[in-house]
Amino acid sequence: MENKLQLDLGVDKIIESFEVRSVLEGNAAFRAALTKPDTQKLEEYVKLMDHCKSGPEFLEINVKFHKELFRLSDATTHAELVEILWNRIPLENVATTQEDRLRINDEHKAIVEALKDADANRSELVAKQHVLHVMADCVDHIYEIKQ
Repeated sequence: MENKLQLDLGVDKIIESFEVRSVLEGNAAFRAALTKPDTQKLEEYVKLMDHCKSGPEFLEINVKFHKELFRLSDATTHAELVEILWNRIPLENVATTQEDRLRINDEHKAIVEALKDADANRSELVAKQHVLHVMADCVDHIYEIKQ
């Protein structure tokens, strides 16, 4: 019973970190869309992630994608806070399968398209949903390996 309680506390903190991250990243995407940003780097990262064969390679480029989104939004405080949240999340539980990586990258593509359309509301929504989908995958994976 004690292990279950510890697991729940750990998962609760992971969920909270993702929830806060979804708000910050959604807001960053909203801000970026208002500037009609040059999405060339984001598009390059998306293409690279389409061809990743491993989780670690994918995650490395994924971090670059998200950092570029923050750069485009000029939201340095958001970026600093998300960096702290990333350090709380066990990355080995994110994008564990090729199917996960392809779906995650499809969500990246939706973010890029919303930014290219300068649609701030859609940019915010798809960025938030993206982070929350990754959260669900991460939590599911944690429970799978704990069983």
